[in-house]
Amino acid sequence: MDMQVLRERAGLSRAEVAFRLAISETSVRNWEAGRTEPTMTPKNI
Repeated sequence: MDMQVLRERAGLSRAEVAFRLAISETSVRNWEAGRTEPTMTPKNI
């Protein structure tokens, strides 16, 4: 399933996803368009 569909099903905007992940909205847009892939690693909580 595509990332945009998952985001929309969760009821989140690109801005909300970017804010929650502390990244730029452009990064989220690029992931959804398939131009780049996430390279993040989970933070220790």
